[in-house]
Amino acid sequence: MCENLIEPLDAAYSYGVGSNDDWGCETVAPLHVPVHQYDCFDPARPTCDGGTFAFQQRMCRQSQRLYGSHVFDTMENQISKNGDTGRRLIIKMDIEGGEWNSLLAAPDELLASILRSRWRCTASTIRRLSRCFRKLKRNFYLVNLPSITGRVRRKPRRYQHGRIRPTG
Repeated sequence: MCENLIEPLDAAYSYGVGSNDDWGCETVAPLHVPVHQYDCFDPARPTCDGGTFAFQQRMCRQSQRLYGSHVFDTMENQISKNGDTGRRLIIKMDIEGGEWNSLLAAPDELLASILRSRWRCTASTIRRLSRCFRKLKRNFYLVNLPSITGRVRRKPRRYQHGRIRPTG
């Protein structure tokens, strides 16, 4: 992510971090803002020299839920609980399951506060993928989006997606 497109910045969100958060360490830590990290399946807490990481063992869904020992909440609630509603944010999210519906449930006002984001998508259905991209296009220019043709395969396909807010 280009620094000139994300500054000034108040906070960052990194969803699906696993045992490390290279994006948070390499991209956000040098900007000296907190990185809120979320992963409910890997309890390891990533660290980074010079970074301010706040790890939570939760993930995104379209509503608050508890599945066994896994806690899910909406992106809107998570951002609100951290006091970041209306602040300038960047987000990195691996979209694989419940994150699709969480993104669809996010209000446009929340998306408008996101300066730039990086999404790594695993397509589940073309219909859901199309709905998400239509929603994102209302507020953002989509960049680095591969073309998708044919049927969705039985094996998930991964797509990298980035976006920036329009200026003016």
